[in-house]
Amino acid sequence: MPVVLRSALLIPLVSLHVALCSSPSVTVPFTLDHNRMLIQAEFLTPSGSWLPVRLWVDSGNPELLLASRCAADIGTPIPADSTSIPVSTPAGLRIGGMTLNLSGVSARAMNEPRWLFSTMHIDANLPSTVLARYDVVFDYPARTLTIAAPGSLPLRGIPLPIA
Repeated sequence: MPVVLRSALLIPLVSLHVALCSSPSVTVPFTLDHNRMLIQAEFLTPSGSWLPVRLWVDSGNPELLLASRCAADIGTPIPADSTSIPVSTPAGLRIGGMTLNLSGVSARAMNEPRWLFSTMHIDANLPSTVLARYDVVFDYPARTLTIAAPGSLPLRGIPLPIA
């Protein structure tokens, strides 16, 4: 019982520490695969360690989709005979040292379609519901993605009225 209690206490403490030490912005490189932006990230596992993952930046989908092998690695195995099932959202997501807020984001672990994860060699997507919480810069010439706390990036350009 004491081991379970220690594990149960560890994850909230690790999450609190990470949230307090997280940077307000981060710029990371991306690669393009069939015009899809892919980045390196990490999910927090139940043991408190960080699992390296490759994410598809998916600005058109509000749901976090996890490959079945990734879901199993972060503590939510999916039965082999299931196409997809709703799962708990990972306890944490970190990109370039910055912890992102996943609260309220729905998650689904998927066995099918296999091509979704195998073709691009990805573990999950970074959904629009997460991106919408931050200032985001897609710099295609430099092949970088910047994610920043809302209002923390200087705005460039001239505002235009919307008719």
